[in-house]
Amino acid sequence: MDYAKPFAKVGKATFTVTLKDTEYSKTFEVSVKAADKTALNNAIAAAEKLTEDKYESGWDALDEMQNIKNHYMRLLKYNEHEQGVKQYSQASIHHSLGDTYIQEENYSDAIREYEKSMEYVMPVIKKQEGGIQQLNYISFLNRTMLKLGLAHEKRKTDNSAFIVYEELILLLKRFAPTYRTLFDNMRTLHLALVARLYTLEKIDTTGIRYAHLTETCKNFHNMFNPYSNFLVAADFYRKLGDILFYKNQAYDNFFQKHRYSTEIFYNKSLSLILKANCSSFHCTDGRCVYFCNKALNIKNRLSASRNVNKQKITPKPDKCTTKGKLIKKQSEIYFS
Repeated sequence: MDYAKPFAKVGKATFTVTLKDTEYSKTFEVSVKAADKTALNNAIAAAEKLTEDKYESGWDALDEMQNIKNHYMRLLKYNEHEQGVKQYSQASIHHSLGDTYIQEENYSDAIREYEKSMEYVMPVIKKQEGGIQQLNYISFLNRTMLKLGLAHEKRKTDNSAFIVYEELILLLKRFAPTYRTLFDNMRTLHLALVARLYTLEKIDTTGIRYAHLTETCKNFHNMFNPYSNFLVAADFYRKLGDILFYKNQAYDNFFQKHRYSTEIFYNKSLSLILKANCSSFHCTDGRCVYFCNKALNIKNRLSASRNVNKQKITPKPDKCTTKGKLIKKQSEIYFS
């Protein structure tokens, strides 16, 4: 009997071991316990109940992805022989192919497709030949370059990702004065500024510095009007607060007596949500402080919370109810 096989024998078994090229041998007994086959039997029973229409193979998903890629490739080949095909259509197909490769974690091919997509729209945008579609071209390029940078980060080529984000910021700064409506109403055009900080943290020897944060805030104010769409500004400052929160560091400029910290950015973000100034955000109601902490998911980070704990003020239900409800309602949407 082959005792190396599983479940070969249950009970007592006798073994005799003899050393090679010697007369020495020894016999001993071992007890082999029965294996618990409950989980195995349950899996077999469940598999036997499956019908063909309910059976799914792991290869089916791969086949579906390959079919999608083949479809896009046929479209590209077909458009090469068609006259009047717009560059945006070709760029969209390459963009979709890049998304497919991202899902497969094939980042090299995804990068190649995103770069091909940019080759179609970049000349049109730089020459401002998009006409009424120029806004659409800018939005499309922003999405493509953000995904291109993300693919580089996934592939651990952070230097290339930084260059992509830097180039995108330069393009957006160029078009911000002309297309103010687009910049004041889209919530994704500021993401390149934040993504650049993340890559700086990874590629710079010392990580993010005070000068980097100053430059980022300056670029944001040059590109966007914080009081035109306060949600864009609130999201921007909230993301800066997240960066410093996970970095667990504050930055001071002793000459200018200026400071960047998690608490400052979070307070600024909340004050914009409330359409109020940071200086007027001093709450003496315990429930309002609770909602603030819940919105930020950080305990005792706001100055209002420290003031309430220090002064031991008893919450008053009649006061600050409107502000507390507003913070709770907005935070569930924008701080999730």
